[in-house]
Amino acid sequence: MTRELNNLALAFMLGFCLVALSSAYWSILQHDDLLTRSDNPRRIAAEQTFPRGMIVDRNGLAIASSRPRGSEGIMQRIYPYDEAVGAIGYYSHQYGADGLEAAFDDVLVGEYGAPDEWRVLWNDLLDRETPGYDLRSTIDLRLQVEVTQVLGNHAGAAIVLHVPTGQILAMSSQPSPDPNVIDLNWDELNALDTQTPRESPLLNRALRGTYQPGTAIQPALMVAMLAEGEALTQRVPDISRPVILPELSSQVGVWPCLFSPGQSTELVDAFAHTCPRPFVSTLGTTLSAADYRRYLSQFGFMDSPPLYRMETGRGNTRLSPDLNVQLEAMGQGQLTITPFQMALFVAAIANNGSPPYPHLANAYRPSDEVEWRPFDIPFHSPVTLPEAVIPDIRQALRLSASVLFDDVSPTWHGHLGTAYSGVPPRVYSWFQGFVDLPDDGAAIVLIIVIEGVEEPEAAADAAAPILARLDDWRD
Repeated sequence: MTRELNNLALAFMLGFCLVALSSAYWSILQHDDLLTRSDNPRRIAAEQTFPRGMIVDRNGLAIASSRPRGSEGIMQRIYPYDEAVGAIGYYSHQYGADGLEAAFDDVLVGEYGAPDEWRVLWNDLLDRETPGYDLRSTIDLRLQVEVTQVLGNHAGAAIVLHVPTGQILAMSSQPSPDPNVIDLNWDELNALDTQTPRESPLLNRALRGTYQPGTAIQPALMVAMLAEGEALTQRVPDISRPVILPELSSQVGVWPCLFSPGQSTELVDAFAHTCPRPFVSTLGTTLSAADYRRYLSQFGFMDSPPLYRMETGRGNTRLSPDLNVQLEAMGQGQLTITPFQMALFVAAIANNGSPPYPHLANAYRPSDEVEWRPFDIPFHSPVTLPEAVIPDIRQALRLSASVLFDDVSPTWHGHLGTAYSGVPPRVYSWFQGFVDLPDDGAAIVLIIVIEGVEEPEAAADAAAPILARLDDWRD
């Protein structure tokens, strides 16, 4: 009998040891993994009731905040301005986050940087959570709303970028989801994202949408031509003669000037009126295919561009050795680009050859503090454009703006391009330009691309009121 009791006691002791070892394993060795598992019910409950930090625009206006809902105190993320989703993204307890909400998640949940031990200790003593930090974006809310509204019901993207600071003042992507009901609409949004990803509202077209540049490639070709020794005053034979592209359908295979150059015959006039002939003639003669690839790489079109703490995309850069130079010169070849890549290229022109380092947020603030703490953001990216050609390309962009707009300011620089994509082919309208500010060396870049338009000038029409607004913009 005693032996059986001893065996039973030993079995209990072994059981208790196994339980103790298991508890130690999960609570100590696997502690971090358990906390971060997406199916951890405690983590889910904690996230649902956590007071996530606010996101404000550059002037302190709240563009994302959290408030408790119902008796359980579950936090609901509130976005008072639908127009801002292209810049700040969305946050969902169930489906994750995108945009600023994702890139600065550690800030918004209060885990950024070295922990303030006194704040943590005080909150522990009071048995309360340490709330998330507020995030200050670089967005100008008023400008953000206006830029989104000029896109109207068209799919497309727009970017407004300050030079030389690199602050993104507005960024819009249409169509975009309503972030306030992202959970309710997720199945439909996810289905669109899976079946037709290029048309998905979840795609940030400004950062990751890929497009044929069409004749919007002309500013890049012009910089390359100037760098190779060609002059703005160079005479262009048959400046108005259309370019025939038999590789494209009969609907879009004939490319005339977008605007009539009249009696003008110089290279700068061909550029200002979006005449394709001199650019098609140059690629393969003055510029070899190897030169073309080299300049595309130098101008930033072959890599995903930098954006502080955020992911960007790039288009197709796998250009075959036997590329069709005519199609490439028309921007209808193998190369595709993103609006953000174009924005940094134009920013380099506005900034004497060196693009700024772009960012969408520049400071954070603990909830019990008044002063903002700045992030450590680089100021400049490497020089990408030859400084010697900047005066000439600026002159060409000023002349182009005078062709585009009746009531043009001397501070405006711009170019209009068109591309065709899809079956049947649809017109894509590109505007790229900038406005010089009174501050020495400062400018604001504006990029607009609109999909499926009836008129090629659609992007210029959308740009006109924004350029006028930028003329009066003050920080």
